[in-house]
Amino acid sequence: MGYFDKIRDKATVVARTRGESIGATVDKAATVINRRTGGKHTDKVSKFAEQAKRKVDEFGEKPPGDTRGQDDGSSPRGPAH
Repeated sequence: MGYFDKIRDKATVVARTRGESIGATVDKAATVINRRTGGKHTDKVSKFAEQAKRKVDEFGEKPPGDTRGQDDGSSPRGPAH
């Protein structure tokens, strides 16, 4: 198992065990961003917050070591940087 596999597995465990806390933190961050921008970007911030929480939930549902659905760099757009 490579270094990044170990990190992914630890992140999966954290997402599974602390998902609610992560979601609450995302909500708090969205509130702060909306306050500091005067609500100009509320729709975008809300959309991002929901996507982030959904991804944490999805990540937490995978068993450690499961790489299905992750970009391995073989897609036409190449590896994510």
